[in-house]
Amino acid sequence: MNRKLNPFAIKVAQQILKENLLLPPFKRVMLVDYPLHTGSNVPHCHSTLQIIAVVSGEMQFNFEESFRIKPGDILLIPANVPHTWETLKEASAVQLLLFLSFCEEYMDLRPLRVRKSCVIHMHERKLKALWKNIVHEQNGLLPATNVVISSLLLKFLADMMRIFSKENLDIVSSSSDAVTKVYYYIIAHYAEKITLQQLASVASLSVSRFSALFRERTGKAPMEFLIWFRLEKVREMIFSSDLRINEIAERCGFTSICNFHRLFLAEYRCTPGSYRRSMRKEQHVSAKHSLTVRGRDFL
Repeated sequence: MNRKLNPFAIKVAQQILKENLLLPPFKRVMLVDYPLHTGSNVPHCHSTLQIIAVVSGEMQFNFEESFRIKPGDILLIPANVPHTWETLKEASAVQLLLFLSFCEEYMDLRPLRVRKSCVIHMHERKLKALWKNIVHEQNGLLPATNVVISSLLLKFLADMMRIFSKENLDIVSSSSDAVTKVYYYIIAHYAEKITLQQLASVASLSVSRFSALFRERTGKAPMEFLIWFRLEKVREMIFSSDLRINEIAERCGFTSICNFHRLFLAEYRCTPGSYRRSMRKEQHVSAKHSLTVRGRDFL
């Protein structure tokens, strides 16, 4: 029998790291304490990769299959995968949202772009230390705090990648030589004019064969991926610079400003201007607070 959950009035203690304390590839990092039997029966998803590392307690996530995660478990949830969740025992978790484009630029992180949710296992002592060290740095606000916090998180990701390899998990990544060459080409030349024929030439394949292989490996058509990558770079620059939005768009390879605004709205369901305003508003939110939220906004 399914437990009836109320996702609309959940008291959740959270520490949201301020945006200026994070460096790419980290889009958002939260340290969250969840009371018993909180959660949401309403399926929802996120537009980017989500990582949930359980420090204490027990939680359940439901996809096509269910995962019960305990201290030391790390759940990877791909972008746009609907799920529900519930706290089975009072739980604490470190949650990360990553800029997916940086998983491509940090080439060793590409396997994190899983197509199916999975769990890996790390000693819970390491997760407790990660939580403690992040809190220490955040509260201390010493010079280069953002560098130290991002370094701690990158080390955490590196440890995850080594566990992937050690446990031989069945993780689907874009590993073919042809697709990897194209990734590198897009990363280096995304601000320039790029055609499908150019990308197929980089891969040394016919346009039809290349397009089929690229879609098989990434889930996107080549030009669709290029547009998405450019949009992600725009979001990063909106977040990290004070340049005019139209200038950012041009620097990221968009030649038509009208088309750029249309694509941005279609992808993120907000305008570039409203996205910038929301990011700046978040920067003024206290890094440590407690508030009532809808459960689905967190997980």
